[in-house]
Amino acid sequence: MYIMIKNNTKKQQSDSTYQSTPIKVAVLVDGGYFIKRYNVLYNTKKNKTPIDIVQDLYYIAHSHVGNNNYLYRIFFYDCEPFAKKASKPIYTKS
Repeated sequence: MYIMIKNNTKKQQSDSTYQSTPIKVAVLVDGGYFIKRYNVLYNTKKNKTPIDIVQDLYYIAHSHVGNNNYLYRIFFYDCEPFAKKASKPIYTKS
């Protein structure tokens, strides 16, 4: 990283002043999409138990969080798509 000094010269800034603090990360998983993709990529023989799937999801979530962060929670939702017609809050028109 470079910073500009008054006489328009560049000076390299030391990265030692930056300390990485762990961040709590929550992962939101769309259940319908996850199960479809999981079956295509990891469960082609359809022989995995629910416990195996949960362990794989936990591993996948940890791989996305990274080594320096903390996996706070995994939110898994599975519901039908919203099918009603919604109105815009300002105009009350759809």
